[in-house]
Amino acid sequence: MTRTLRVQALSRIAPRPLWAAVVALVTLITACGGGEYPAPTPTLPSADVLRDQTVERLLALSSVRFEIIHPGEGTDMGGGLLLTSVEGVAAFPDRAEMTAAGTITPAVVNFDIIQIADITYFSGPFGDTWRIVAPGTLPFNFVAMHESVAHAIVSAVDLIVADGGKLDGTPVVTLAGTISSEDLRGLVPGAADGRPLRVTASMRRDNGLPIRVTLEGALIGVDTESMVRQLDLSDFDAAVTIAPPL
Repeated sequence: MTRTLRVQALSRIAPRPLWAAVVALVTLITACGGGEYPAPTPTLPSADVLRDQTVERLLALSSVRFEIIHPGEGTDMGGGLLLTSVEGVAAFPDRAEMTAAGTITPAVVNFDIIQIADITYFSGPFGDTWRIVAPGTLPFNFVAMHESVAHAIVSAVDLIVADGGKLDGTPVVTLAGTISSEDLRGLVPGAADGRPLRVTASMRRDNGLPIRVTLEGALIGVDTESMVRQLDLSDFDAAVTIAPPL
């Protein structure tokens, strides 16, 4: 029996109020495309499962492109230098190449840096001559940065999982918690003692790769509590060659 015939049959046997309700229901179903239902929202993993998956993905990386920016104030490096960003690529286990940008008021300055194991090559801020600098000269260390970020996530407490919506058009799930500043000494050797920071990692829903890690709070002694650092990751496991410049 077709929908029209069923409606006609109901009109002969149903009371008028019931008939009016049926007609309204049929009209509503037709307008909504035949009663289709929205797709269910994906279930979020537990905090422990998401943490373990993220750490596993980080430790398995062979290379990654990274960029650290300061959405607000930059990092005061002393001597009038305000660091605003660091951008480069790391090839694991022991190589990284990057450009750091900042200001020495009123000048905008750039530094080129290559790290190979425990040797650091440095160029800038004025001129392009490369030289080797002593270990520990730099305020950061991107050799094995995947392990440093993984350690920070493992160390986080009070973890909360949430639907992160979309990040630059990519669906993500977020994992947020609290770490202590010394948990990041692999990446920032001069990190202070016992300063709490809020860490939020955003992972792609399709493959679990972390594409952004945000740190809120004081990491080094001169930081304010409102300091925010944002680490963006991309080009996972791309072919990378990093060679000594000298």
